[in-house]
Amino acid sequence: MRSDTKAVLVFLAGALLWFLPWLWPGKALLGTHPALYRPYDELFTAEQRAEIAAVAHPLYGDKLIQHDPEVRFGSHAGDALPTWNPWVLGGVPHVAQGLASPCYPLLWIARLVPPPRCYAWIAAVQMVLQAWFAYRMLQAFGVRAAACGVFALLFAGGGWMSVHQEYFQLTAAATWLPLALGATRRLLDQKGGVFALAVAIGCAFLSGFPQIGFYVVLSVALLWAATVGVRLFRGRERAGDVLRHLGRFAIAGGLGIALASPQLLPTVEFVPHATRQLRSPEALAAAALAPAGLAGALLPDLFTPSYTQADADAEVARAAAEKRTPWLDTLFARTLLGSLRTNATVNRFEITFAIGPAALLLALLGAWRGRRGIRAFLLLLLALGAVLAVRSPLLLALSHLPGFNIGDPKRALLLVATALAGLAALGVEALLDHRRTRTAALWLHGAACALLLLAAGFAQLLPAALLRRVAAPRLAEDLSAELGTEVAPATIAAALPDPLLLAQRGLLVRELLFAALFVAVAAAALFWLVRWLATRAPEDGALEDVRPVPLVERLQRRLPLTVFVVALALPLLLLWHDSTRPIPLEGTELKPSIAEHFAQLRPAGRLVRVGPRTTAAAEWAWSPKLPMNARVRDAHGYVAAYLRRWAELMNALEAGCAMEVAVLSIADPGSLTLPLADLLDLEHALGVLPKDARPPELPGFEPIAIDPPPPPDRPYQLVLWRNREPFGRARLVPRVMVAADDATVLAELARRDFAPRQVAWVVAADAAPLRLHPDWAELTSARADVIELRHAPTGATTAPADGAPSAETVDRGATADESAVELIREASNDLVFRVSGKGGLLVQTDAWYPGWIARVDGVERPLLRVNHGLRGVAVPPGDHEVQFLYVPRRFLLGLFLLPGCAALLILAAAAIGRGKLRRA
Repeated sequence: MRSDTKAVLVFLAGALLWFLPWLWPGKALLGTHPALYRPYDELFTAEQRAEIAAVAHPLYGDKLIQHDPEVRFGSHAGDALPTWNPWVLGGVPHVAQGLASPCYPLLWIARLVPPPRCYAWIAAVQMVLQAWFAYRMLQAFGVRAAACGVFALLFAGGGWMSVHQEYFQLTAAATWLPLALGATRRLLDQKGGVFALAVAIGCAFLSGFPQIGFYVVLSVALLWAATVGVRLFRGRERAGDVLRHLGRFAIAGGLGIALASPQLLPTVEFVPHATRQLRSPEALAAAALAPAGLAGALLPDLFTPSYTQADADAEVARAAAEKRTPWLDTLFARTLLGSLRTNATVNRFEITFAIGPAALLLALLGAWRGRRGIRAFLLLLLALGAVLAVRSPLLLALSHLPGFNIGDPKRALLLVATALAGLAALGVEALLDHRRTRTAALWLHGAACALLLLAAGFAQLLPAALLRRVAAPRLAEDLSAELGTEVAPATIAAALPDPLLLAQRGLLVRELLFAALFVAVAAAALFWLVRWLATRAPEDGALEDVRPVPLVERLQRRLPLTVFVVALALPLLLLWHDSTRPIPLEGTELKPSIAEHFAQLRPAGRLVRVGPRTTAAAEWAWSPKLPMNARVRDAHGYVAAYLRRWAELMNALEAGCAMEVAVLSIADPGSLTLPLADLLDLEHALGVLPKDARPPELPGFEPIAIDPPPPPDRPYQLVLWRNREPFGRARLVPRVMVAADDATVLAELARRDFAPRQVAWVVAADAAPLRLHPDWAELTSARADVIELRHAPTGATTAPADGAPSAETVDRGATADESAVELIREASNDLVFRVSGKGGLLVQTDAWYPGWIARVDGVERPLLRVNHGLRGVAVPPGDHEVQFLYVPRRFLLGLFLLPGCAALLILAAAAIGRGKLRRA
């Protein structure tokens, strides 16, 4: 059996074993369980909730809040790919949402295995690909198979990949990095690689994480530039050769971008309209890793379990008993170690890139004695990742360049993790081939073990007062940035309880001791391996070819290497176990009473939440984005980015409720009495109140009972109000006011005398279709800065539908409210209304976005952006059928380009292959 076939079988078996607890029936790879969120907790007993809380990680809430509803929407919306999601935040372009990743091939597993069980299968398949691509990458550089296997293990199972597995779009993009680098090497050596490089670049972007896709392209460019530069310097390449290499890279890169065009083109179109914009240098510096954070590679929290929901609940109870503020973040993120390393408020799953202490020592050995070419490149990759992830003047300079100012800079630690894993593999190859290197490795591991033991002993003697002085300045700095006011370190030091600090000291000691243990195991295995190799290696130190030997001798040869690999893999396994634990599937499909109520009610309007304004999921009346699973249109949500105009409309309703990635609860119920609330079609308001509190009265809203009611033993009550006169999905408006800019429109929409049923606001740049339309008369306005348009049709300009009254017979005295608008067909990207009456501007209360078109009786009419961010179309008098249809032209262009680019890619690979054979 070939070594490549053996490697594939080993990677497949390893992935299945690695993910076996999550693949087991009744379990799922899901960060949090609905039982931890209101109102889903009403479905479980206290004992069941305690069992779930013991394995659930609050820091993994994104999976439930953000990804799971998106995947359900994309995989169960029918045979056709949904291009628009109407259920959250006024509507969002689904194909342009990177985290939705509708075109990524591996996400199609969700159509075969329903969420949330599909996530473990996606992760397992990705792990096999990660290991195989890493293995093939080092093979392309001529590295021995055993060392390639170590690289595959450390890349696919290392800290960066392990703790991001549940964030599957992130690991999906990172999966293709080693394939791209291996293909680049093969292309430089004229051994093919065009096809693999294009596929790697295309799939990295199709996964939905453009930041990691950019890092893939950047790493490829670094490898190409470094290799070509060295060859030119040594005279091994000429200018003509460089141009040929550059042409092949241009073909591969261009075809890769074209393969990703169904994802990239809609995303590029979405960026100018989205809430999330390119980050400023100051924002990048604030989110970057502190220089001391790179110490995480040495002490990577491998043996410090992340806090669970049960830990958080226990801390809340202790704080209540001690009459103090809960230090929830302190239990993990704001640890002593965090204060020494990086920004203490940062999610640890964003900063971990651990490969383990023994592997780190091998990486040092590889940086010293590894193969020159690949070693130099990996060191460059390590430096690039550190520069992009760590707060420094160089990062600020790079942040002005395109591509460097997107996302979280700490994600560049993927490059650091890849480089360290590759250097560790080179270290393995070096110690297998050179007797002196093996001796140096033994001394290196022994010295590290002794230092770790000494450090553990010293840490055990640190008094709480010293720990308080070390941790307080960092915590004061972070809290000052959060609160916007200066917080003195002395204040923080006084508030830090001794038990908490001593617990952190214990975690530090435990981590040092376990790191020393695994270094000692690795050193023992190395010693064993060296003793055996000494009997097999000739005098020059090179390992001789191993011919078939008896079974006992074969086991004797492989056992020390197996023990050594276990010493490398076990810390990663513990890290994975501490980061992610199986969540029981039982209850994930149950519906709380409020969901059952809405399933029976089938509201036509939107849901808005009332209550404390916070991002804490437990404080939401109904967790963000989950209502879309019940097909409830939600004015709120939590996504990577949504339409900026919707955020501005919500902020006009109540300042401060809209964030870059979410819309929070309405803190003041009185805000719902503004006419703007009607315009946004806010039909129901849902709030969480204390058990005995009296619900406030909302003018224009009436309280309605929830049927079935929540269990009476809940410590809170859910209150539901219904708007007595909602605006509706669409309504005819007879008057239009034309303003100079959007600021004026927003100010007018927020006024209490705004009449959304009688007037709509349009900016001058968008008003041309109405001002030129003969059915609309321009009147003198009381304000000099505003133009008033009124619907005043003439008989000559109206073509009534069959059986409809002509324009002359329409009652001129009828008001807009007497017109009828009925929704007769609804799909995710298609709405059809039947309209009758005297006509006017049909205001449709979903978000305006490029790609939406309007048709009146099958004839396309200009679609207007009205009321800052909603849709509008002029409708003549009579009975008409009005259709709003989403046609994502850039997405369709990408789908059109995809097969052509795939064909070109195959032809280019075949042509290069024929050229290689001809030269041979």
